[in-house]
Amino acid sequence: MQLKKADYKLTTDTPPAHYKFSYDQNLYHRSEYLNCQSELPGCTFWLCDHNSGQIHGVVHFHLKDGRAVSHAYAPFGSFDGKPIENTMVKNFILYIAETLVKHGLKEIEFKHPAPCYNLGSGWAEVLRNFGFSVRHSVNHHIIVDNFPLRDKIHVMEKRKLVRCRKYNFRLQPISSFNRIYQFIEACRQERNQSLSMTYKSLAKVVNALPTNFLLCTASFGNTLAAAAIVIKVTSRCWYQFYPAHSKKFNSVSPLVFLMSELYEHARMEGVEIIDLGTSEVQGSPIEGLLKFKTRIGGISSMKSNYVKEI
Repeated sequence: MQLKKADYKLTTDTPPAHYKFSYDQNLYHRSEYLNCQSELPGCTFWLCDHNSGQIHGVVHFHLKDGRAVSHAYAPFGSFDGKPIENTMVKNFILYIAETLVKHGLKEIEFKHPAPCYNLGSGWAEVLRNFGFSVRHSVNHHIIVDNFPLRDKIHVMEKRKLVRCRKYNFRLQPISSFNRIYQFIEACRQERNQSLSMTYKSLAKVVNALPTNFLLCTASFGNTLAAAAIVIKVTSRCWYQFYPAHSKKFNSVSPLVFLMSELYEHARMEGVEIIDLGTSEVQGSPIEGLLKFKTRIGGISSMKSNYVKEI
């Protein structure tokens, strides 16, 4: 149910400590995550109901060189909270713009999540009406339901699952993070690729929010074949952040097996979506990765960034 105007107040004042969030907070907006970054948000906007002591939404902005980005240290930022009607979205954006102009900012960027996170269509519509330009990136996600993943994947990937019938899937303890990270980094280096986060920076987040991370592996005997770091962004949506497999297992492609087993675990946990993320490097799409995500049951949508001078 959407909030109505009588239910909220917009403010830049940090709510009192006893106020409660009325929704399932996105990991990237939680204080524990923000405190792990190299700089804290320079301006935060809150949607509060002071009568009930509830927080209905929040937008964090990092401020630099005349630009306000929501927010700079996450795959996406933008609004996090309960769905709100378009009139409220309009009022919120106007309030944000007016406040940031007073702080000397000249440009705003909203880093929207993919539609699978249910931000609501109102934000995209209102931002376009306000003249924000938009850049789209193709994002894939898998819907977790009562059907096994093997029923959703391409016949080519089903053959790979058969080849992995003697492989073992495990959820590793968080204490294995160093070993898993080093394995994934080595797999990327085999392909002349790098990881977007250093061990130190990612370990800081994992240590601060250990229950929001899963370390998944696929092994053949005692040999590690594939691994993935999975982020529990919300209770309903997990993000497969760093999947990788060793080059010597190319003919088997154990990541299909790993994803199939992760899907089953997610289903038991009541998860609805596994986000596979975007498939590009410096704005250029990686065609092979786009095709692979589609073949393993991924549904494509657009992850969008909205920018405007103010």
